[in-house]
Amino acid sequence: MRLLIVDDEEITREGITQAVPFINLGIDQINQADDGINGLIIAESFRPDIILTDVRMPRMDGIEMSFRLRELYPNCKLIFMSGYSDKEYLKSAIQLKAIDYVDKPIKINELTSAINSAVATLKEAKLKENIINAAETSMRVSLPLLKSELALIMSNKDINIALVNEQAKAAGVNLPQNGFFNTIVVKLLSMKKQTPENLSVVKTSIFHFLENGYEKYKINGISTLKNDDFLIIHLFASSFEKQLLSEDKLFTFSSYFSHMLESLGHYIISIGKLVQGVENINISHETALCEIDKSFFRGYDSILLYSQTSTSQYTFEETIIENFTKLINEQKWNETIFYIKSLTRDLKCYESTPVGNIKNLYYSLLVELSKLSRQKGFSLFENSMSQNYLWDVFLKFDLLSQMEEYIIGNLNIFFKYCSEKNKNSNLVNKVCKHVEDHYKDGSLSINNISEHTHFAPTYICSIFKKNTGKTLNQYITEYRVERSKELLEDSEFNISDIAIMVGCCDSGYFTKMFKKTVGITPSKYREYYIL
Repeated sequence: MRLLIVDDEEITREGITQAVPFINLGIDQINQADDGINGLIIAESFRPDIILTDVRMPRMDGIEMSFRLRELYPNCKLIFMSGYSDKEYLKSAIQLKAIDYVDKPIKINELTSAINSAVATLKEAKLKENIINAAETSMRVSLPLLKSELALIMSNKDINIALVNEQAKAAGVNLPQNGFFNTIVVKLLSMKKQTPENLSVVKTSIFHFLENGYEKYKINGISTLKNDDFLIIHLFASSFEKQLLSEDKLFTFSSYFSHMLESLGHYIISIGKLVQGVENINISHETALCEIDKSFFRGYDSILLYSQTSTSQYTFEETIIENFTKLINEQKWNETIFYIKSLTRDLKCYESTPVGNIKNLYYSLLVELSKLSRQKGFSLFENSMSQNYLWDVFLKFDLLSQMEEYIIGNLNIFFKYCSEKNKNSNLVNKVCKHVEDHYKDGSLSINNISEHTHFAPTYICSIFKKNTGKTLNQYITEYRVERSKELLEDSEFNISDIAIMVGCCDSGYFTKMFKKTVGITPSKYREYYIL
């Protein structure tokens, strides 16, 4: 679905796009406009299903814009936002048949609820339209398609019993009104990787396999594929056949189906709560969806069964990040890895913990690691400067184990860099010490240092420049000059003697080197010092 946000405050528009879980609500396209006039212009090509608009805006307010858009798109749903509660605004909202209005400052939960209502209204209207079309063209519509539409209607959070019964009659499905129902939700994690040609074949195979399963286990069922990656299976039995939907039989049926899914890639099968009465099928569907969240803790290719007993939620201590940072700063590499693994192991015991809270914790750990890497002088993440980069990475993870693997992988990269830096630092210190001990030796050179340290000259020069910002020859020269300054302050030595004492056999070369480094000749430096 498409949603258009119209508000003259950019911070409000951006805040809404980031805070509201639009994908979860079924909205996959969002556009923005900064006033009513631009809203009209954008709507002409964008053709929004829902318009979320402020009331008071410059040039053209939200009310006038909405009246014009209502003429062009009568089925478009309107939601008003306003910090004002004047009667004229309320009258206009009623006249326009707005879905809802939200007071400013906006509360995200209220806005999300309003948008969800608009989406539900649009979906129900679409389903009704589909049913009418199906009735008009019943000779051309196949029963499997009608059954699929029925399964979709039965999955709605706010179930419409009249609509369900109407569609069931059209599809030739005898739903036991007071019978028992159970929903199985299958998350197909590799479906969207299929080519369009293969996808059609796979869908056919799945539904054919299910039909055979219904017959084999003597279970009544209908199914539908939602968004090409969620398979929804509604099983039902009369009040006299409740045993057909026992936990053992449902698990056996799911196991039978899992063998077929293995050939398609990773999957998660979630069995919802057994309910009585067709009006409660949405409860079974919702509990199945909730159980899918537990796969975050358990992993792929698992069968999850609804349980009324729930574990407590994990308590996030404020010291978690502090301890993590301390271990890294103390260079306790193995202990840091063990700390993350222990944290993951503990979290797996608390399956009721909201996944979003866990992702936020691991995200915070990675942000801290990124900050520490920058303090060390390198960027751990290529795109770490781009907004929300790390959070976008974590949103894609389906499993806790994936997050653990990701953070440990980056820790290993960080540790390797630190180890290399320490190694390089030791080499630089060794080179500096050799220069300090042998600067009086006229034969001191890069090759001489190479023989002493057992590293190639090019490697030594590269590491030294990278860690100090100076070339090795530059460092040797500056060190000799600094020592010569100390000797020049004592009139006991002549300049020729001093040149030899700092490793320069040629006094002319020494004078040229000193002047280039200090800016004056050695004799001038001595004159200034003595004066």
